[in-house]
Amino acid sequence: MKEDLVSYETAKLAKEAGFDWPVNMFYAGMLRNKRVMQRTLSNFNMEEEKTSCPTQCLLAKWLREEKGIDVCIDIMQTIEHKIEWYYIIRSYSKKDGIILIDASTNGKERYDVFETGLQEALKYLKENENK
Repeated sequence: MKEDLVSYETAKLAKEAGFDWPVNMFYAGMLRNKRVMQRTLSNFNMEEEKTSCPTQCLLAKWLREEKGIDVCIDIMQTIEHKIEWYYIIRSYSKKDGIILIDASTNGKERYDVFETGLQEALKYLKENENK
């Protein structure tokens, strides 16, 4: 299975949401396309000029275990017999119910759809952090 790293935009949203699990990759300063790898695991989000860069799977696990939000992807077949990926975001907290977002993503590849779902889950957390 492919382990895709999250984009800078997703990593920044994760940092704002409180992602604090140790990783061995980070984005350095404003270099959005520059990932730096270290041999040891660390929470780079503790440093202002660094942003931790987890894999999509690790970020999804953090959302599920720490925030009670599950992001998953699935496929559907369109009327034209095309395969479309979509994401589903579910919240298991007492106030949010089960399904938060279920969106079609118009022809994007599997990992791009997963990334979009992760971003939307992190945005949801930010919008609802004080509710």
